[in-house]
Amino acid sequence: MKKIILAIFVFGLIALYGGMSLAGPGKKHKKDKGYQKEYCKKHMKKHGPPPHAPAHGYRHNHPDGVALEFNANRNIYVVIDFDDYYFHDDSFFRLLDGGWKKSNHISGPWIEAPPSILPPGLPPLPPPPPNKKLWNLGRFF
Repeated sequence: MKKIILAIFVFGLIALYGGMSLAGPGKKHKKDKGYQKEYCKKHMKKHGPPPHAPAHGYRHNHPDGVALEFNANRNIYVVIDFDDYYFHDDSFFRLLDGGWKKSNHISGPWIEAPPSILPPGLPPLPPPPPNKKLWNLGRFF
């Protein structure tokens, strides 16, 4: 009786370890730096948050000392606590005097931004103010 129990026990161990080796070692994680750099280049978005972060509302601090929040609807960063300031592709954009201005730093200097360099996520320009001369003509009639 003891021999039968011992034989079943040994057979069970062999079957257990044999089954594990048939399954294989599984997927191994590559921890070398080359793989990590390749993964980052392949999976990181250039203008948005990293894939592990929530898309809308992702925040980070800019070296100029301002906080940026990603707006997924516009695919652009909004500068926190600054009205009509945006950040895209290492440049700040600002709505000023009815047009868009561009700068590499939040403090300026600000230059005119032609429409060809504006990122697509910026809000449209407000309509120009009405011409005062046309309104003043009404006084004479």
